[in-house]
Amino acid sequence: MFATIVRSGVVIDGTANPATVADVGIRNGRIEAVGDLYGAHAAREIDASGRVVAPGFIDVHTHTDLAAYLPPEAGGVKLAGVRQGVTTEVAGNCGWTPFPAAAGRRNEIKEHISAVFGPATRTFDTFEAYRVEIAEQPLPVNLAPLVGHGTLRAAVVGLGRAQPEAGTVRALRAALAEALDHGAFGMSSGLVYPPGVYSHPTELHDLGVVLARRGRIYATHMRNDMDLVHEAVTEAIDVGRETGVAVQLSHLKVAGRQQWGTAEAILDQIGHAVAGGVDARGDVYPYAASSTLLRALLPPWVNEGGVEAMLHRLTVPAARHRIEAEFRTGLPGWQNFAAAAGWNGITIASAPARPELEGRSISEIADDVGLPPGEVVADLLLQLRADCVVVLHKMNEDDVRTFVSDPNVLIGSDTIPLPGRPHPRTAGTFARVLGRYVRDEGSADLHQMVRRMTSAAAERFNIPERGRLAPGYVADLVVFDPETVTDKATFASPLLPPKGIDHVLVAGEQVIRAGADTGARPGQVLEPA
Repeated sequence: MFATIVRSGVVIDGTANPATVADVGIRNGRIEAVGDLYGAHAAREIDASGRVVAPGFIDVHTHTDLAAYLPPEAGGVKLAGVRQGVTTEVAGNCGWTPFPAAAGRRNEIKEHISAVFGPATRTFDTFEAYRVEIAEQPLPVNLAPLVGHGTLRAAVVGLGRAQPEAGTVRALRAALAEALDHGAFGMSSGLVYPPGVYSHPTELHDLGVVLARRGRIYATHMRNDMDLVHEAVTEAIDVGRETGVAVQLSHLKVAGRQQWGTAEAILDQIGHAVAGGVDARGDVYPYAASSTLLRALLPPWVNEGGVEAMLHRLTVPAARHRIEAEFRTGLPGWQNFAAAAGWNGITIASAPARPELEGRSISEIADDVGLPPGEVVADLLLQLRADCVVVLHKMNEDDVRTFVSDPNVLIGSDTIPLPGRPHPRTAGTFARVLGRYVRDEGSADLHQMVRRMTSAAAERFNIPERGRLAPGYVADLVVFDPETVTDKATFASPLLPPKGIDHVLVAGEQVIRAGADTGARPGQVLEPA
């Protein structure tokens, strides 16, 4: 007798196999049979007639490392992934992780990461300490955590501009190796954020060797996605070329009107590297707006040394005048978000201390108070102690479509699970791809998109026993209606759950039933294959 039988669904198994109408039998949290199970019995049956039954989706880019610690009222954020059919989230992206936090720098690391992790912020001395504690929390989905280069660097070198010397290079490599040996899936970098922004390519090559030796991935938020985007792609690819590590180019985009229309050239650049033997791929979220920290808008020198040093600079009139001027003129090599989006294209997403500002643009706030936008940014950072996230409307829909349509590009939401008005990608990414780009526009084939969301993602990030709907695999699966699936989340109401995602099972337990939360929390902290 099975624990569960999913009856009469259109099975798309996550591979290139053709779809078939079949039953799926589940026992002890695993798929035991796929086929005609007429006459078989189960404690529970799910009617999937007219629906697609697929492996649970794998979100390859999130910041959900600490989402389990968010308060109960943040349930909409905590369940946003699983409501879309996501059953595994790759966390620890863009260089941000709550570990390792060296004893002497624990407080400054905690303050540094708090803008990303919000009220859930806490630190752990090691990856192992994080893994053990997070595994004890109720998790709706599985986590596959990376270790963040930014936190590694902060723990060993600090939050300033200092470059590693021989001893600190060894310490960086040792700290990375420790995290990998205890189950981290790879390393991420955030090369637009301090302290990653101060790192030289040789530092990344040194760490890439450690990753390559263990067969783990390097996922990078590149140094620039605006005027120097092609140079940034080259820098990322070079890490793979020089070390042999697999390189994942996170949330592919081209920002700023002058760069619009160059998505195909970026894909060609990656394809040329792959043809030359470099293991390089990318991922994307299906929106023409991004989201980041308000303090990331500042020129790099302002953030040097951590949050306290940054806040002090913002009290100095000469520094504020310089910042305002550099917003207008730019700096060599600096990714000037304000220039790319314009102040009317930058809106407050999360400001816990000033929730009345959420959803408003910097230009609107500036008009209200009668100050230049750069002054408003400085004042907000001081008032909020840098605890603020923004949405930036700076990309072009045609470029987004180009990335989504590429068969080698994976899907990642880039969820930042904070209260307020987060980016709608948090709740809409996977349903939006399936509804808008696959069904409505025909920009991608359904079978191939399911493969990209499942088995291709599992293989890329070395996630074992998931990503396929086949006997022996863990019973992570989603049942959805291909005719109605669509995202409902908007920038005004960003946490509205999608339509058409009927059932989601994690390790055989139903977390979503008929679109509703069952209260089951069977997620696990996974280990690499």
